[in-house]
Amino acid sequence: MPVTWLKCGLVFSSYIFWLISLPMSGHLLPDIGSRGLLFFLLPHAGSLFAIGRFLPARYFDRTSLIAVGLTVLLTLFFSLAGAYSSLFLALLGVSGAFLAIRVVTILKASSDYILSAAFGLALGNLLVFLVMLLPLAEYWKMTLIALPLVSAASLSVTVVDKGEIGELKKSLPLIFVFYLIGGLFYGFMIPSYRSVSIYPGVELIIYMLTVLAGVFILKRNQNREITLALGIIAGAVSFSLISVANPLFINLAMFASQASFALVDMYLLVLIISLGATLRIAGFGLGVMVSSIMSGEVISSVAPAVTKILIATGNIILIMAVLLLYFVGRKTQKDTALLKSIAGVTAEDPSPAALVERLNQASEYYQKKISPQEKEVLKLVLRGKTYREVATELAISESSVKTYMSRIYEKTGCVNKEELFSKLEQLP
Repeated sequence: MPVTWLKCGLVFSSYIFWLISLPMSGHLLPDIGSRGLLFFLLPHAGSLFAIGRFLPARYFDRTSLIAVGLTVLLTLFFSLAGAYSSLFLALLGVSGAFLAIRVVTILKASSDYILSAAFGLALGNLLVFLVMLLPLAEYWKMTLIALPLVSAASLSVTVVDKGEIGELKKSLPLIFVFYLIGGLFYGFMIPSYRSVSIYPGVELIIYMLTVLAGVFILKRNQNREITLALGIIAGAVSFSLISVANPLFINLAMFASQASFALVDMYLLVLIISLGATLRIAGFGLGVMVSSIMSGEVISSVAPAVTKILIATGNIILIMAVLLLYFVGRKTQKDTALLKSIAGVTAEDPSPAALVERLNQASEYYQKKISPQEKEVLKLVLRGKTYREVATELAISESSVKTYMSRIYEKTGCVNKEELFSKLEQLP
């Protein structure tokens, strides 16, 4: 049964609040050397991949609950770690991987996961900004970011082991390049930005506002790749602005960079959830993102001389990818028009029963695009049946129903069932 979007969003915001306050080079992370972040990133990426590849789903709920408790305790006592800060970070990398997948799975159960994801990202960043302003001792700030994580244990999660990662694989190379180049550029820009910043932490507000704008973009457009393309373009604009040695342009470059990360973060979350957010999909999707950030850390510390060259090259690759996404988007629009034409949808007759009847009249092309089994699943969903009822009627597992629907969403350029219904009902 779906959980209210607000409740899921609050749980997700507690995770974002913790993540960017402490382990991800947050303001509470002590200086433990130029490669300090790697103590968190390496075990974090490895754990995400291991969970996605090896952990049976039946063990995830219990182990992730233990991980939530461990994360809270490690955070509460982090300020006392001293010489053991690196060990604490490594342990947080492992427990944080379970926590990350758990909160993404909670988002999947939301009544509106796009809104929940955006709300969580925005509120999490806002809380970071506010805590930075509070005149509190470090221990109390650690307490403020640790205790809300308990909310991740308040909701039960249901996950499955496997999932079709074919669609995810198409996006992973681009995701890897973006976060690699974005991370390198962020590290390259930070020294200049801190010296001329309009106000410390204001860039978080820009991130927050862009995430909220991302909700409008995702819900209004038929193709979520638009969000990714806009994020890549914002990153390229940021790189262009930083080349102008002017305080105003440096601030604008940081704002464009934050907007870039906000849009791509939303894209990745929506992609993972729309594909089912199984252990494999969530583990691999988040693992690739963390691995790219980790690779950027290694490159910037081992070979800083090539950083700017890589950033420039990477931006060229990403802009070329935007052009590719444009043509893919055009094709998706044609496919959507074809779907509606085949379904025979009219404004006067949008009922589910009518949609099912017209889907039976699909052309040969449409039958090749959506498999017979997918078509049977879609017909039952259009009749208003739940995934469980569809699974029972077709004698397949509920996870298989979700997989079939995920494939249909990809082939029709939809994000979720509501968007698919909207497409079918609204086109003349």
